[in-house]
Amino acid sequence: MNNIVVVMATYNGQNYVIEQLDSIRNQTIAPYKVIIRDDCSTDNTVKIMREYLSKYSLKNWEVIENGSNIGYTKNFLRLINDNCQFDILLSDQDDIWDLSKIETILNFKNKHKEALLITTAFHLVNNDGKIIKSVSYFAKNHKVSFNSVVKKSTYPGMTFYISKELLLYPQIDEQYLIIHDYYYALLASSMNGFYRLNKKLVNYRQHSNNCIGASKPKNSKKERIKNLLTQIKYDEMMLELCRCYISKKYSYLNKKLQFDKKRLKYFENNELFLIIFSFIQYNWYTHYLCWFIDLYYCIRFRE
Repeated sequence: MNNIVVVMATYNGQNYVIEQLDSIRNQTIAPYKVIIRDDCSTDNTVKIMREYLSKYSLKNWEVIENGSNIGYTKNFLRLINDNCQFDILLSDQDDIWDLSKIETILNFKNKHKEALLITTAFHLVNNDGKIIKSVSYFAKNHKVSFNSVVKKSTYPGMTFYISKELLLYPQIDEQYLIIHDYYYALLASSMNGFYRLNKKLVNYRQHSNNCIGASKPKNSKKERIKNLLTQIKYDEMMLELCRCYISKKYSYLNKKLQFDKKRLKYFENNELFLIIFSFIQYNWYTHYLCWFIDLYYCIRFRE
C-alpha cells in the first residue's frame, strides 16, 4: 500500500469537479486517502461531492467544510499541514489527471529516492477539456536548481508530489499568505531535492473562474507594473522565510529582491537609459526577452 494522500481545495466547482473525482478514483494505483476541503461554496459543489462519495462507497475519501471562507492559499496550506505525515499530491477541483499519474510518479520516486518534490509536464485544456497547448518547461528529467526557481517559478502546484520528508521542515505560517507552490519549490530546491518529470500527467483547465491560471497576462504597462509589485511582495515574504528556514540561500534571494525593486523604479519612472543599462544584469530576468518587453513598454508609453 502506498502512502499517498490526495488533497483537493474546492470552491464553487460544481461544473467540473466530477471529472476530476473520476480521474482520481480510476487511477491505476489508488491513493491511500483523498481529503477534500471546501471553502464555503455557494453552489452545489459539496452536495455533488458527498453524493459521489456515497455512490461509489469511497470510505477512504473525506469532504471537510470550512466554517468561513479563508481563500485558496490558506485552504491548501491547511490541507497540507493537516496531512504532513503522508506523501501528498495536490489537486485542483477542475483539472483532469492522466489515469496513470500516481503510478508514474511512484515509479519515478523509486528511481530518485532523494526527490523531495516532483513536478510534471501538463496540457492546458479549455472548458470542454479539449487540449489548447501542451506545456513542458524542460526537455528531460532532471533536478531544478534554487537559483532557477528564484528567477522563474513557473511550476504550478497542481502538478506537485510533496514527500513527507520535505514536510518535516517548518511549514508556512498563514500570516505570510504566499502561494504555497513557490515556497515548496524554493525549499526543496535549496536541498537539491526538486525534480522535474517530463511526462504530461494533468489536463490543466483554463476558464474564467480559475483562482490561479496559466493564461497570458494583459498586454499593458499597468499590468506589467502590477505583476512586478506582486513579485516583489512574494520576494519579501520569501526573504523572511529564508531568514528563518533556508538561511544559506538568503543572500541570493535578497539580490533578486533588490534587482526587482530597481527594475520597478526604472519602469515606473520611464528611465529609459537605466532600463537599457540593466541588460548587464539580464541573468536576473526570467528570460532575456523580458528585458526587451520592459524596454518596449518604456519607449511606447514614455511621456
